[in-house]
Amino acid sequence: SADAAWLSNYMYETMHARLNANTELVPMIDIEHANIGVIQGTTAEQRADNAALLAQRINADIVVYGYVVHRAPYHRFAPEFYISPRLTGAEESTGRTAFGAVMRMKLPIANRPENAVALTAEFMPRIEALTRFVFGLAYLKADNENAALTQLEAARDVPQWAESQGKEVLYLWMGTAYLERARRQRTPDQSPCDAVMTRAS
Repeated sequence: SADAAWLSNYMYETMHARLNANTELVPMIDIEHANIGVIQGTTAEQRADNAALLAQRINADIVVYGYVVHRAPYHRFAPEFYISPRLTGAEESTGRTAFGAVMRMKLPIANRPENAVALTAEFMPRIEALTRFVFGLAYLKADNENAALTQLEAARDVPQWAESQGKEVLYLWMGTAYLERARRQRTPDQSPCDAVMTRAS
């Protein structure tokens, strides 16, 4: 639909603009949008399966998608994303994840600026957090844990993103970044037990 296309384009354009503003990350991240297609499925499991197939087909580490529930007067939009097992670290956070709570919106938004503005006020912090999260995973994949934590902590601190709105996956990857940084900083004479204690501090 035109409204679903508006949501997809808005998310892509916002994330792409953030990427272009970070010259260090431009060579590390490729954001695809055109000719990707739609993630089909009436259940979260079906959508995750199709996202996994897409990720495998195009060699993607992360697939961002969502679904719209039509229920007047306020419709619902739920952003989701899929993390490929190719990314090492918090294995329990690979697969499908809902990114925050379902958002209410009025349709149409494609040709009704007042509805688009109302949705954007809630949608923008979610996109900002998701963008920072993706940047953090890119740095983590590049073995730059300090830069990864800077991005992941920025995602954590985005205003209007409550603790109950899907932050668990973020904390899992932050934990992975802290563990990897501690592992790299461990001296050869430290035992594995010492390393565990260091990581917990």
